[in-house]
Amino acid sequence: MSFIDYLKTTTVIDLKSVEKTEALKEMVKALCKASNSTHKQKTIVDELLRREESAATFIGQGLAIPHIRMNIKDDFSIVVGRSLAGVKYDAARGALAYIIVLVITSEKTDNIRHIQMLSDISSFFKSETVHEHILSPTYTIIDIADILELSSGIVSDDKAVKTTKRATTPLINAAIDLAKDMKTSIFLVFADTVRENDFLDILKNKGTVIVVTSNKTRFAPADKRMAACIQAPSFPASRTGQIKIGILLALSRNLISREDKVVCISGNSKSGVFDTIVALDVISEYDF
Repeated sequence: MSFIDYLKTTTVIDLKSVEKTEALKEMVKALCKASNSTHKQKTIVDELLRREESAATFIGQGLAIPHIRMNIKDDFSIVVGRSLAGVKYDAARGALAYIIVLVITSEKTDNIRHIQMLSDISSFFKSETVHEHILSPTYTIIDIADILELSSGIVSDDKAVKTTKRATTPLINAAIDLAKDMKTSIFLVFADTVRENDFLDILKNKGTVIVVTSNKTRFAPADKRMAACIQAPSFPASRTGQIKIGILLALSRNLISREDKVVCISGNSKSGVFDTIVALDVISEYDF
């Protein structure tokens, strides 16, 4: 099922406020009204703001996907809002959100479905055609169902493999943004997490890409999309364990130095999806 099946209202909400907190209040109010929710609106807003403090959900191109988990009946509860003026969403980067998709996921819904849902939403609303249509001042009432066919980002459950591939894109894009904020261009990617090498297409020309894998044969030695490919033992399930091994191997091969800052991208191979980004200042983190 696609995200449109979980929309509590298919009509896009025109947001009046340009401040993040107030805009979220507008969306939560609309969601609770449409779904007859018994949750207190203030509780939902407070939880969303706590989530934003730990990690902003602005993902670029004017799109933000605030999301939390709560005890709700359906697997997901979703509403969409737009602001032609832009909501001041990420103060640190001076980022304005023009489309905001609020997602509440059930506590019982597994993490893979949660990630895939966020990926579907990102793909749909980053489509240039959809983006321009929603933000056109010509349209005062917009029904998402009317523009669903404009997007190629929605896939059915029988195409789960393609969905899993797309699920890597939002996280890697977030890693690229984080690298810019840290003023670094070194990426350490734990490739055993995923089955395909398409992540290299996203990262190419973004900096120095060091791939760590227990199976070097899946990568062509002359692949210019990466700076190096490190052979490693099979990784422990712990993300921390993966990163410690990867950093140590990269240091020992002089691919990075103690003075470098590195953005690590990892996950659990059982899920087949990148789910973790860790930014490291090597010299301050390790005493190798």
